[in-house]
Amino acid sequence: APASPPPVPLADLTTGQERDGLVIGHWRDKAFVDIGAYRQARRNGTAPVAAMVKLKAGRKGKNGRRVYPRPPQGSRVRVTVQRVDLASGRLRAVLPPPPPP
Repeated sequence: APASPPPVPLADLTTGQERDGLVIGHWRDKAFVDIGAYRQARRNGTAPVAAMVKLKAGRKGKNGRRVYPRPPQGSRVRVTVQRVDLASGRLRAVLPPPPPP
């Protein structure tokens, strides 16, 4: 399995920062990317924080629903940090725009 990105505290991430990450899951129109971020947890521990990436809607599928082009699970992606919420331990990021055809 590809190695995880180097760990970084959530508080050290800034908006606009680029990080290499690993796609660890999908849910509806979102992808979750491990960029090595972690937050302080109870009892002096730490907890990993995955970046949530909203996927742009692609073409409409057969059933009329939007198809979201998903980066394959386990693939490496480069994301840009969009918002860091320290209070809730959440992290939002965006994928770079696709290359022009």
